[in-house]
Amino acid sequence: MSQKKRYRVGMDSGGTFTDIVVLDLERKEWKLYKILSQHHNPSAVLHGALEKASAGAGVSVPEFVDLTEMIVIGTTVATNALLQHRGAKVGLVGTRGHTDALEIREGHKEDGHRYDWDYPQAKILAPGRLRMPITERVLADGSEHTPIALEEVEQAAERFQEEGVESVALSFLWSFVNPKHEQAAKAVLEKKLPGVRVTASHELLPMIGDYNRVSTVVLNAYVQPVVARFIEGMEQALQEVGFTGPVRYFQANGGMGSAGTLIPKAIYALNSGPAAAPTAGVGYSRMYGKDVITIDAGGTSLDVGLVRGALTDTSLTSDVARYRIGIPMVNIETLGAGGGSIAWFDSRGILSVGPQSAEARPGPACYDLGGTEPTTTDAQVVLGWFSQKALLGGDMPINAQAAFDAIHTKIAEPTGLSVEEAAEGIIRVATNNMVGGIRRISVERGYDPRDAVLVAIGGSGPAYGCRIAEELEMDTVVVPRVASGFCAFGAALSEVKHDYVATYTIPLDQIDLTRLNDLLESMEAKGRQELDADGVDPDTIEIRRSFEMRYADQVHNCLVHADLQGTIDEAGIAKLREAFDRRHEELYTYCEPENTAVLINVHTSVIGNAASKRGEEVFRPALGDERPPDADTSREIYLGSRGERVTAPVVGVSDVANAPNGIAGPAVVEEKTTTIVVLEGWTAHLDDRGHYELRRVAA
Repeated sequence: MSQKKRYRVGMDSGGTFTDIVVLDLERKEWKLYKILSQHHNPSAVLHGALEKASAGAGVSVPEFVDLTEMIVIGTTVATNALLQHRGAKVGLVGTRGHTDALEIREGHKEDGHRYDWDYPQAKILAPGRLRMPITERVLADGSEHTPIALEEVEQAAERFQEEGVESVALSFLWSFVNPKHEQAAKAVLEKKLPGVRVTASHELLPMIGDYNRVSTVVLNAYVQPVVARFIEGMEQALQEVGFTGPVRYFQANGGMGSAGTLIPKAIYALNSGPAAAPTAGVGYSRMYGKDVITIDAGGTSLDVGLVRGALTDTSLTSDVARYRIGIPMVNIETLGAGGGSIAWFDSRGILSVGPQSAEARPGPACYDLGGTEPTTTDAQVVLGWFSQKALLGGDMPINAQAAFDAIHTKIAEPTGLSVEEAAEGIIRVATNNMVGGIRRISVERGYDPRDAVLVAIGGSGPAYGCRIAEELEMDTVVVPRVASGFCAFGAALSEVKHDYVATYTIPLDQIDLTRLNDLLESMEAKGRQELDADGVDPDTIEIRRSFEMRYADQVHNCLVHADLQGTIDEAGIAKLREAFDRRHEELYTYCEPENTAVLINVHTSVIGNAASKRGEEVFRPALGDERPPDADTSREIYLGSRGERVTAPVVGVSDVANAPNGIAGPAVVEEKTTTIVVLEGWTAHLDDRGHYELRRVAA
């Protein structure tokens, strides 16, 4: 007989480490465990993670899983498949005359390369020989102009079978208005191609915009078999250890979903892990009453996210690895600035950092696992930010001399700098990259970072916090004690989220309120139905609406979040118009209240287990001061501002907690899985929830 459920588990698979956070629901505490990632064998990582978690709880693995109510998994499998071009062989079925949208795109290349004739096109995921045109046509009003030639669909299926196509994308013009032809074609494809998954555009993305829609459908088909295999492997591995509770997967939209939800919409697994950081940052936005910027520096990359008005910054159209995606995604700016990012000189002799990474193996030179390239971790060891004896609370011995040698040979000697100056240069370049990423997700989108709190997370993010804040003129940096497992922590506390879209293109002053409200009610009813099937308490459901709009004759849309609940009336439309003008001015510095505003698409998020409904859940660390007995109490650190080494105190959590006025910089605060560098002019404090707060001292 199963016991009362006590634990909830969040997992995040990164490029170097997989993090496991266990929430103790009785004690309201968390524990963090880390295990090296094995992307070729995720089931083995899952077993290893459960063994660590059960040992930490003092029980066997079967006992631990019996006490666990839910496991939430964030994964990079979809992102890796796209970045490494290891997805499925995809065939595309489209309207005759319109199957080349993937190559035509929108008539131009990405920003920064628009006029660069030599810039190569991104690899086409559905090549020309596998793009099959079908005679059919539905008009914009939904009427049938040309019946579908189903014999051509059968011929396409035969071609796909001959070519060994693993996944099919199906996208007809105007199918989002009338899906009749797509439904008929899908039925034929599924019958003729048993075992081959078919992604239909009217099911995945029923909205206007042919290129966005077809690109999204092809991408979904491309990663779907990979995601399905991963999920099936996870579910089987959990069954083998006796887990019978719900397994959920973190999604790009900032919510979690079941296997049955995610596999058909596999594209929602893109950026699955990194999206959890700004989602968890929502709690800090509520806590401080300010916007939040998250910087998550792990072993391979750095991810930057924004929370504004206690909502994650979400984009409805994104480009990931040069491919257009039209689903709601938490805005993440990813940079090659992780602990394993390699420092190198480009063809002009300019020092660069990343995107190449030493990853877990061979890793930074100081790991002593065969790596010889200088990385940001090696630079931090040379500067004295990190211990020159061991990392991970003493569990991971390091070779400091190897870090010195790598930077001396590859960076310092060619430039005539000292090793310390070269290491400082590496950190300065990495910091500038991070600041640039933050500006792109804030300043360039109409937000001022000076109005925000910086939440520094990851294994190396807290080391950069003060430097980044100074560059951006920010006064507060928050470092949770769960910093290096923050995404896993966010996954464990996440909401269930389903997103829906409907196209309704009309000038705002001509809108049919009955039609608008019918669209909203239909989407929201579907969402409630899906949440009910998922066992979600209806009292925890929250509805969020947003609207894509633009001025008449404008090309690009503007996403407007408006607090419009229930039936929308004329007053609600007036409120929406005001919100649109205001948001347009934030983004572009001007608005045109006299111009006609046009509604394009209507979006609804139906959220279960919503944080606003369930009340605040505060989990404190179950960890004391985990520094080993022989840990440094002081260390020489190199201060770039002075150009010299100074002796700085090295302290643990108990030292900060017992300092009534905080710990003044320069100082180093060591946690088992992360390190905080407190610069001159800053002080470090600890609150009772397990958060370090770094404050800039008034000049």
